[in-house]
Amino acid sequence: MFSQSIVISSKEEFYTGFMDTNPQYNDVTVDIDVIIDSSTINWNFKIIENVVFNKLVKVQQSQEHSGMLMRCCLRAVFEV
Repeated sequence: MFSQSIVISSKEEFYTGFMDTNPQYNDVTVDIDVIIDSSTINWNFKIIENVVFNKLVKVQQSQEHSGMLMRCCLRAVFEV
């Protein structure tokens, strides 16, 4: 039996999970535009895995010591 991913449809939901101290963010579907910048990064490294982004993901200049690995992310439209 397959488990369904959580659908994120509000910015508050996304950023609460994304900014937590857990090094992984996985198995979610994101239905909003996302901006990843220094205001949304409070960790040194994050693995984003098996996330379906249905909207724009904008990565802006962030802190040099922050690392982010996106693995098996689908349908993402990135703007850097």
